[in-house]
Amino acid sequence: MLKPTKPDLILDGAIAEFLERGYAAASMDRIAARAGVSKATVYSHFQSKENLFVALIERLVKSKFLVLLEPGQIEAVVDVPPDVFLRELATKILEQPSNDPDLTNFMRMVVGESGRFPELAKAFVSALTATGLRSLTFYFKACPHLEIADPEATARVFVGAIAHFIITQHILYGAEIIPMAEERLINTLVDLITG
Repeated sequence: MLKPTKPDLILDGAIAEFLERGYAAASMDRIAARAGVSKATVYSHFQSKENLFVALIERLVKSKFLVLLEPGQIEAVVDVPPDVFLRELATKILEQPSNDPDLTNFMRMVVGESGRFPELAKAFVSALTATGLRSLTFYFKACPHLEIADPEATARVFVGAIAHFIITQHILYGAEIIPMAEERLINTLVDLITG
């Protein structure tokens, strides 16, 4: 097993600090202590708390979501039947909040802090939504047999429905109020796009 790099240790310390205290109350001193490095080391790698938070967003998004939507990955699945690919993609995305409470709490924090720190929310949207939409739009354009009139709008519908589900069911605790099986959402989305 590889020894974690200093940036990885810092990011691990940062997520623990941000989840415990929120963005505003998080301290670079405590992040350094959690990471087992000096404060100067934290600043030498990330320069500011905002840069550190953005790097954390990028790491989480890449490791949890974008591995499914990287351009090379999308090109490799163009020949997979769309109903199979879209069902698998939606399932993998929807599994993330259920299997990773820290990710759910992190997304909850981003939403909660977005009013005071809009740049952090924009970084999250840019890292996750914009990149995912570009890749999915590419996929829909590469599948002319689907006869999708507006690939970008279709990608937004797909991503938006999944994001809405995650927000209402997981982030805002709506699973008890408006429960819905993930499979129902996935089946409906796939049928709308491929039917």
